[in-house]
Amino acid sequence: MKRVLLAIAAATLVLGGTATPAAAESGSVSDPSGDAPARIDITRLKVDNDKRWFTMRVDVQDLRQKGIFHFHYWRGTSGVPMQSLIVVVKRIDGETRARFFACGFEDCRPETCPRLRARWRSDTDFVRISAPQRCYPRPRTRPDAPPPAAGQFFVYSRLGKGAVDDHEEQVELQRG
Repeated sequence: MKRVLLAIAAATLVLGGTATPAAAESGSVSDPSGDAPARIDITRLKVDNDKRWFTMRVDVQDLRQKGIFHFHYWRGTSGVPMQSLIVVVKRIDGETRARFFACGFEDCRPETCPRLRARWRSDTDFVRISAPQRCYPRPRTRPDAPPPAAGQFFVYSRLGKGAVDDHEEQVELQRG
């Protein structure tokens, strides 16, 4: 859990990067290859923020069979929201595993997200997640609240103890 909280803190710093607003339900940002340490180098983040589903995909130069990716989805288009989510994807013994976390200002807790899907394709150099919008955390006082109308999407990756590629740009999208 401490690592997840550190990831949120690191992501907050990353948000100081250039934002790429989009008025549509889909968007992407590119990152030059060769600018990341070690062996994980994110070259593009693509997001679809549909009415019922959201999908995030990262293209990675020479994706290997190990590493960890943290996919972030924050409510709104500015600042740190009261609710957000993180999907952590990693490869363990040749299998892709994903964990879903619902986050508040200071904590993240594992939650279930029915129909969460994660795909790790080393042969075509991408990792993708997809989940229903209904998995987005709701305020405890309003559990029937709708998912956010707009969101900030960003990702970072890790390999070993220190090889991190902080993809500095985020995608801001309205929901389709």
